[in-house]
Amino acid sequence: MGKREDMERLHRLHDGELDAEARAAVEAGLSDDDRARLAAMDELGAALRHTASAEADGFDVADAVMAAIGKQATAPLPAPTPITSARRWRARAIWASTAATLAAAAAAALFLVTRPAIPPHGDACSIESLEVSGEQATVLDLTDAHGHDTGTVVWLDEED
Repeated sequence: MGKREDMERLHRLHDGELDAEARAAVEAGLSDDDRARLAAMDELGAALRHTASAEADGFDVADAVMAAIGKQATAPLPAPTPITSARRWRARAIWASTAATLAAAAAAALFLVTRPAIPPHGDACSIESLEVSGEQATVLDLTDAHGHDTGTVVWLDEED
């Protein structure tokens, strides 16, 4: 195993995170350096626990919280800031511009949804008369499936 895995294994052993079988396997493979590290971890843990308990002696959390609450309760409230006419005007302008923007968006949406369908643009060709000499002519007005004019075709056939 690498040094990192060995240290992790020692920490897990020290913290009691290994089951009985893994604990016995790790303890069987400990070197003198590993045992010294475990002893140092025990000493460090004991020193930290002692320091934390020594700092907490005589400190009552409830009393500290109640004292802080008492200080807040007796402190005078700050005077309310008067709303100036400039601030009031600025707030009204923001609301008005927001309302105008929403109204414009609603009008645009309404226009796009309710506008009538525009028929496709045809060539608007109108043939009033047609003269052909020695040929036969056919005029076709083309429409789409919706009945909209899509174009006009003039077909010329030579007569035999």
